[in-house]
Amino acid sequence: MEPEQQQQEADDALQQQLSSAILDNYTVTPGPGAEIQSYTTFQQPMVPIPEAAEAAGGGSAAGQSDSAAAGGSDRGRTGSVQSGACKTAVPLSELLVPNDDDPDLYDPNCDPDKPQIVRFQDVSAAAFKIRSGIVRTPCDEQKQRGVVAASAGNHALALAYHGQELGIPIVVVMPTIAPLMKINACVQCGARVIVMGSHIGESKNVALKIAKSEGLLYVNGYDHPQILAGQGTIGLEILEQIGKPVDAIVLPVGGGGLIAGVAVGVKTMSPDTLIIGAEPERSASFSAAMQAGHPVRVALKSSLADGLAVPLAGANAFYSCRDLVDRMVTVSEEFIALSILRLIELEKTVVEGAGAAALAALLQGCLPELHGKTVAVVLGGGNIDTTVLGRVIERGLAVDGRLIHFVATVSDRPGGIAECSSLLAGMGVSIKDIFHERAWLKYDIFQVNLRCVCEVRDREHGEELLAKLKEHYGPGSVRQI
Repeated sequence: MEPEQQQQEADDALQQQLSSAILDNYTVTPGPGAEIQSYTTFQQPMVPIPEAAEAAGGGSAAGQSDSAAAGGSDRGRTGSVQSGACKTAVPLSELLVPNDDDPDLYDPNCDPDKPQIVRFQDVSAAAFKIRSGIVRTPCDEQKQRGVVAASAGNHALALAYHGQELGIPIVVVMPTIAPLMKINACVQCGARVIVMGSHIGESKNVALKIAKSEGLLYVNGYDHPQILAGQGTIGLEILEQIGKPVDAIVLPVGGGGLIAGVAVGVKTMSPDTLIIGAEPERSASFSAAMQAGHPVRVALKSSLADGLAVPLAGANAFYSCRDLVDRMVTVSEEFIALSILRLIELEKTVVEGAGAAALAALLQGCLPELHGKTVAVVLGGGNIDTTVLGRVIERGLAVDGRLIHFVATVSDRPGGIAECSSLLAGMGVSIKDIFHERAWLKYDIFQVNLRCVCEVRDREHGEELLAKLKEHYGPGSVRQI
């Protein structure tokens, strides 16, 4: 038997084993409060992915590389938890966990003994959801009717992308918080987009009603077992491509589909690898589920990581991985913004808030035990509005201490404001914004409050600036905001 054939048979056996591990969890009896979604209302015989692609004239979706995905019609992923067809963005680069002994977050020497950040990119839609968009493929009759889904963006984009390839009508219901670029991208792929609901939970209810009234197949983006299997390929590719034992994999978590698929696959191949989830503290539904032992509904607050804002963790996802996830952490909005900034500056990579949540867990210092270990950080999406990106960069600069906001009371006589500007310039400080306040000063009519936002080199430079201003104008005349 040829080596390639032996490898293929081994891969096929592993695919069946890992897919079965996920599918077995689909029948788990739910705990209190769990909502396992029924998929039997419009259930039809499923067509395997390669056959579905061939039926649409696209050929087999299996075994295609990202280079083929960028230029050919075969842009899908297989529906199992094993895939050898995703390349990494190399070389690997270093990102250190912050600590008191090492103030520098970036080491260009790429010490292999330190945590590593590795980009696993699906280039076609800049979202990992592309892996699972065609895993649940309807039969011919259902293909004519179409598919409906609720999504804040990436799942909708994956379905729209593959629906266009396979000739399947796609309807996506997106919440009002969905980024405009994701909405436009779905429209450009030919999907019918309905913007309704203040969050993904409300959008899901609308999508289910549409599925019932129009006879469409509803596809849950984070809780169908085949969707979990498609997303789980990321974990196996990390193990295959890093080339040495991986101590931990940190993943962004919303409804739980990604971490469930990765956990099942990775724990089968490498039981000692830690699986750690990170989610926004403003929408921590999966952390709440882990604490309660079953999915519980949480109140959602506005978050930069809108793609992770899910009010109720997926029951199938939760019961598939609750015993496999080693730890869950929550991250603040400030460190999500800082993570996006770090990736732009150091990796020349743009990710959305949801995609940066895992990295935020490291920058926030939530995982000090990983210092000095091999850690893979999954960046789960790159679809962010440019207007939002501008705000995020400024927020990240502020968190990083490179934007400083202060009020200084200075002389309002000729030359007073110029003197302050000269002092700032002499320290190498750039003024971003300045506002003059005169009416609210209670005492000297010949003074003015200067409310300034300045760009400095780093936090230490900002502290030097404040000290210099207080020395020049007096401690009571300068305060940081």
